[in-house]
Amino acid sequence: PYVSYAESFEPATAPGYGVILQPTTGQQYEAGVKFQPANVPLLLAAAVFDLTEQNRIIGIPDFPYIAQLGEVNIRGFELEGKSNIGQWDFAAAYTYLSSEITKSGEFDAPVGNEIDIPRHSASLWANYRFPAWTIAHGFNLGGGVRYTSSFWGETFNYIRNPSATLFDLAVGYDLGVVGAALKGARLDLNVTNLTDEEDLACYGENNCVYGKARTVLGTLRYQW
Repeated sequence: PYVSYAESFEPATAPGYGVILQPTTGQQYEAGVKFQPANVPLLLAAAVFDLTEQNRIIGIPDFPYIAQLGEVNIRGFELEGKSNIGQWDFAAAYTYLSSEITKSGEFDAPVGNEIDIPRHSASLWANYRFPAWTIAHGFNLGGGVRYTSSFWGETFNYIRNPSATLFDLAVGYDLGVVGAALKGARLDLNVTNLTDEEDLACYGENNCVYGKARTVLGTLRYQW
């Protein structure tokens, strides 16, 4: 178990807008626990937190100007688990975030509204390592899913972005299986957003941003 308190300070700039911004500051309380049972390949973690942030930088929808909120409160909890069962590796995580504008700041942002972060996000990953007695020894095959719930695109809460579910894939090969000379070398192929889902988030009627399309990354690495 653990508890922590942290304060943050970050200078803020708005290049090109001619606006003088106040530094962004924050205070966070957190408590959590990590648990690993004896003789069991399992790790569990849970945490709750409460963050208060002043002068958070935001964009005003459909207007070329940067502003700051007076104060925002974000609270929530995180759950995480990892395990190894035989040739399988598993990882799962879930985060819940509740946000609220508590002080409007320099413009009339509605107190009580949420900010532009999803309330729910979750991920699940599984990886299989082929054993030595199979013809595929040295290979590993993994797959996972990532989910984010719908969320407001701006502080006035009139643009709602849809939820998104994305799938990932990974294939790897330990080149050390070929021979001792290649020990420590491996080849990996990772595909994010496997089905090439359109992940679009809007922060104003004329301010929308696409998430990453399907991305394929090959990596050759060597460790010694």
